[in-house]
Amino acid sequence: MLDGVAVPEDIGRLKTTGPWLAKYGESVFGTKGGPFPPCDWGGTVYRGDVSYVHVLKWPKGPVSLPAGGRKVLSASCLTGGRVKAVQSGDGIVLTVPKRQRNPIDTVVKLVFDASLEPVARSAPYRGSLTVGRAASASSFTPGHGPDEAVDADAATAWRPEGAGEQWLCVDLGKPTTFQRIALHVENPAHVRGRATPFSVEVQREDGSWRQVCAASIYGDIFEKRIESATGRYVRLRVAADGVRQFDLY
Repeated sequence: MLDGVAVPEDIGRLKTTGPWLAKYGESVFGTKGGPFPPCDWGGTVYRGDVSYVHVLKWPKGPVSLPAGGRKVLSASCLTGGRVKAVQSGDGIVLTVPKRQRNPIDTVVKLVFDASLEPVARSAPYRGSLTVGRAASASSFTPGHGPDEAVDADAATAWRPEGAGEQWLCVDLGKPTTFQRIALHVENPAHVRGRATPFSVEVQREDGSWRQVCAASIYGDIFEKRIESATGRYVRLRVAADGVRQFDLY
């Protein structure tokens, strides 16, 4: 599997895969799945600042990877041949001459300028309208400001001061339409069957607020499609120990 861990059914295949692993094992052992999402052509794994791209079935054009906020320092083809890596603001494009592609698995090694762990952690939030946007809140504890609810990192959180309902407001930069809400809260005292209510509002042109969603979280994760809503400022009202992520799509 493309996660660096052998599963029981893989063990019986070692007699045939052994020679391949002897040559290219570095692209499998000790790696993690990611940091880029899998595609029809194959997938990627990573270790530290290195990613291995496994192309199992070449597309008609080049292989494209999304932008990840890291700079490619070098690119090489472990299975032989030359690889051309072109990086832009839109992502990374990889090209290997057709006659130099491995018929089973073409492995491209990419070395980046920093660890890929943050890129992998942010992958589930790609496409979120709130990520990286300015945020404000009714209150927050030192070191856990509102920006930590929109940083595409579930390891951080906005933690308000005091108990009771608090609000988090995100500036989308311009009137933007969204139709899906995803919320990840901290709820260590959760009791099964007990709900945490919350609501989401958008600001009207006259400064008043219109509620577009009112629901409850059973546990710590909520996701729901809603009727399309449009606004520049979106406000979350919730009573929780913390909000790890507030995403709109």
